[in-house]
Amino acid sequence: MRTATAAIAALLISTVALTACGDGDSGHQKHADQLKTCADTTGDIDDYGQAIETNLSVARSVWGVGDTSEYMSTANTDIRDWSSNLAVQRTTDISPDLKTAMNTLLLKLQPLQDATDNPTAEPPRPDPSIQIYSNSVDSICRPLLHGPLLDQP
Repeated sequence: MRTATAAIAALLISTVALTACGDGDSGHQKHADQLKTCADTTGDIDDYGQAIETNLSVARSVWGVGDTSEYMSTANTDIRDWSSNLAVQRTTDISPDLKTAMNTLLLKLQPLQDATDNPTAEPPRPDPSIQIYSNSVDSICRPLLHGPLLDQP
């Protein structure tokens, strides 16, 4: 799914880039940047969000009876990778709404990252607001990625 979304976004970016006039500050370039950022960000939400929840869920289920360190370490690595990607993606030329949602999501991931730094600590539950802000980013991006242009046969 992520590959297909990225391929579609790349095609749109190429089309916009070919039709854009002027320097990189044009509205066309901003739209292309927003499309690429949205493709990358929604792919990360799909990939990292589910992987983190799965690893923490398994770690919680074996807490006290088994070794949780592998699941906690994997979740921590995924959180760090997702945060790093968000930090880079939010520096692109994107809408203020998307930037705000990404900044808030990044802030909400920090406590979860801190809670998973110790692989032998009790596995945390992700803050529900992470899902809320993931949904916010998603609601801004999905229409751009799956709008009328892409729905045509």
